[in-house]
Amino acid sequence: MRICVVTLNDKGGMVHYASQLTEALSKIGTVSIVVPENIQADFANDVNVIKIVTPTKYFSLSTLNFYLLLKAINKTKPDVVHITSMHPWLIFALPFLTKYPLVATIHDVRMHIGEWHPVWALSLKMLIKYADMLFVHGTWAMNMLVDDGIPRNKISVIPHGDYSFFKKFGERNIEETNSVLFFGRIGNYKGLEYLIESCGLAQFNSEI
Repeated sequence: MRICVVTLNDKGGMVHYASQLTEALSKIGTVSIVVPENIQADFANDVNVIKIVTPTKYFSLSTLNFYLLLKAINKTKPDVVHITSMHPWLIFALPFLTKYPLVATIHDVRMHIGEWHPVWALSLKMLIKYADMLFVHGTWAMNMLVDDGIPRNKISVIPHGDYSFFKKFGERNIEETNSVLFFGRIGNYKGLEYLIESCGLAQFNSEI
């Protein structure tokens, strides 16, 4: 089986997710992944990495170059296409991908607080519409999609990857005082202000 994975994020947790996903899929088929040219990630040696130029801004005139995505996907001659995240290019590209079995992982069935944008919302709506199968990482997310009218038999709940590659950092002997480990992006929905408050960092809070 030839599997083409698409992730148009170039940094952050979604990149780690795509790296682990392709490594696992490479054990059951021939895997290619289409990614931005400046992606910051390591992929398994047997994964074919195809890098393309993507918009520097999420929605700009360069968004019209979505044909680069289609060209890269078609090059792999896939038996299935797996899209792992939203992107404005999908608004234009998805209608041209119906010739392939299409699956998608939906990480956020609702936009995060403070991050709603009409382009992102449309991208998510179209991805849900055009995908033959949707993967989510919990029954809560599945139930939300069902409440939105998505057929239950179109949704599959699978465990999230364990990010076990982070174990390598535990092998280092690092000792730091007054340090806090914070995962994820600094966004409104993360509640970073509560972390700061709990640590008694009122002065630091005023400097953010």
